[in-house]
Amino acid sequence: MASRKFRVPNVVYAYWAGEVGSFGKTWVNWDPSVSYLRSLGFSTIAHDHAGGGSRLQNVLQSAASSRALHGLYFWGHGWAPYPSYGLTSSSGDDILYYHDISFANGVTKSGIRLPYKMALGLIFACDSNSGKAALSSGVPGSIWHGYTGTLYPIIPFTYNVNSYIKHGDQLTK
Repeated sequence: MASRKFRVPNVVYAYWAGEVGSFGKTWVNWDPSVSYLRSLGFSTIAHDHAGGGSRLQNVLQSAASSRALHGLYFWGHGWAPYPSYGLTSSSGDDILYYHDISFANGVTKSGIRLPYKMALGLIFACDSNSGKAALSSGVPGSIWHGYTGTLYPIIPFTYNVNSYIKHGDQLTK
């Protein structure tokens, strides 16, 4: 019998587009959450959005094209009015439009094409549940956490990723 070679998607993008820089990151446990994802065995790539920088959909397309993309951990903003049509940064940069994403052989006006939907989505933005249909695989064992309505991160230090994904979930360490 001939051997087969296959890859297991293992990259989680941690994309920060939130408020007040390092203070905001401390407030929502950004760095400990990124470290926690790494401790689970994910190849976690942290990215800070800089105005006019790389849009999230380009980052996702690049990782998905190499078939390495497993999931997304995002802090930023969703567009109002609801339902939100995408994600934006604290400075108002459009970084992801849900309607610009297609899968497999689908074609969109911007040509953002991903070969599959993600198994892990932890999206902290206003009305981020609007993106579930566009981004989440929805298969048994997949994890999606988003919000419906407006997100106000009022209570500090309570937004840890370990509240949403545990050791052993998705066959992690």
